[in-house]
Amino acid sequence: MCDRFDYCHRRWNLVCRVVDNFGDAGVVWRLARQLAREHGLCVRLFIDRRDVLARLAPATADNGMVDGVVDGVTVCPLADDARVGRGADDVVAAFHARLPPAARRAVASS
Repeated sequence: MCDRFDYCHRRWNLVCRVVDNFGDAGVVWRLARQLAREHGLCVRLFIDRRDVLARLAPATADNGMVDGVVDGVTVCPLADDARVGRGADDVVAAFHARLPPAARRAVASS
């Protein structure tokens, strides 16, 4: 996880489920980088198809790391994981993405 995530003034979690290959991943990746670079936000991108994102941004490949920071964005695997819904000021489920059940419960309880 991003070392500075707990200390940021604004924390965003973005959720991406790849439906049409590069379109979904590309748009959410650009948004994540823009939020981090231009607005100084801490951003975690949870994505179900990291292999697709790696074709657009090779540095995001899962080289044995669960979470990796690239261009100021922490890239994380999307699973039924409550942390998707915790620890963020804003949670964005892009396009047709739905938060996993544990994440929905975490958002509801916060």
